[in-house]
Amino acid sequence: MQAKQQPYHDLDPNIEIASRVVHALTNPARLEIIRSLWEKGTLNVTELSDALELDQSTVSSHLRLLYRVKLVTKERKERFTFYTIDGERLKRFLDAIGRLSLDD
Repeated sequence: MQAKQQPYHDLDPNIEIASRVVHALTNPARLEIIRSLWEKGTLNVTELSDALELDQSTVSSHLRLLYRVKLVTKERKERFTFYTIDGERLKRFLDAIGRLSLDD
């Protein structure tokens, strides 16, 4: 007899958060944004758009999602918004993924 599956609404909140972060990292453009921010530090949409050769609207959309899952932070300076990797949150997430075991 198969064990009854736990309903999604009863999942551990940390698993829900982790699934959103994993989803955010499944897009190659978002991974490129993460890498660019990791390598260069703080950048605005125009700088990222130029570096990645993507439309500004595309970069903005990806940054909005990365901000929602708190992988990046943003700071408004004059008429530009600058984005930075939230290194501590990214490290905690990667540590948590590393602790997952697929072994029995």
